[in-house]
Amino acid sequence: MTESEVLQQPPGSHLYARIEQRLGLLENKFAGFRDNIAISAEKPTVIPGAIHVLPSDEYVLNGSLNVILEIYDDEVLALLPELKLYGEGENEIEALDDLKSELLDLTEYS
Repeated sequence: MTESEVLQQPPGSHLYARIEQRLGLLENKFAGFRDNIAISAEKPTVIPGAIHVLPSDEYVLNGSLNVILEIYDDEVLALLPELKLYGEGENEIEALDDLKSELLDLTEYS
């Protein structure tokens, strides 16, 4: 049966109902993909930052560490790309504090 023959079936036919059902599923999937693309397209505000001190009596930085702050609508990431470390939080301070903890963990367990 050709496509035009399928489309000419009476609206109450079983085949027509299956086509409508599958079309509805495709429309829902497409809507989900569109929503995911919109989320992925969110571009953060990127600003440079630095860590000057660590929250530790045992470890002291001899200089500062340059970090990158990526600010999204609902979270902030503090990145230290050279060490492949990051911290996250609701604001810049929380993200930097989390990154400092990750840095200390790396130092203590290496």
